[in-house]
Amino acid sequence: MFQPVSDTRNALLDGALECFAHYGFEGASIRMIADRAGRPISLISHHFGSKEGLYIEVFRRMLKSFQERYAAIPELQREAPSTRESALASLGDLVHFLYLDSAIKQRNQDPALECGAVLWLREYRSPRPLLRELIRAYLDPLTERLRACVTLICPDLDPAQVRFLCISILGMINGHSMMLGLNEALWGAEDSLIDPRERADQLVGLCLRGLEAARRA
Repeated sequence: MFQPVSDTRNALLDGALECFAHYGFEGASIRMIADRAGRPISLISHHFGSKEGLYIEVFRRMLKSFQERYAAIPELQREAPSTRESALASLGDLVHFLYLDSAIKQRNQDPALECGAVLWLREYRSPRPLLRELIRAYLDPLTERLRACVTLICPDLDPAQVRFLCISILGMINGHSMMLGLNEALWGAEDSLIDPRERADQLVGLCLRGLEAARRA
């Protein structure tokens, strides 16, 4: 029976996501991915050119999904902050979005989201050269907004100090999702009755107090 192109592409991307997450880029073979997707192996080269092309498209789909969620937050689509007050508000919006986005994904327990998290962890320490340009293309708007916020909140800091604080803020937020299993082992399971928005408010307060301390230091 005829399969629409979009169904075939998505089936191959779904199969590739699972295989790359479980076996890594080197361990996942084209045949393995085609078998997992239930499609002829020839369709991988037809749609993606190579295993490298397929790997890029798996990340592109994840990044595009994130970009769409980011674009759906009206507060984050306003012009970049230009005053300290607007930077404080914008940073709060950004931290709220990033934490709630990761918290919702944790609670969904979606196998595809779990595979995506595993795949990202494989690339965190040293992203492959073929992914670096793609990652920047999708995430630059977020990182530039964060950089603008920290620069306005802490105008006396040099670019290296601003960079450090931006990385620290993102690391603090990502630690709640990417270190979920380790966090439970060290601290016990989180109370599922606590509203994630309350947690997001706490993180916003922590970030703002930390930046205020950095500004005074």
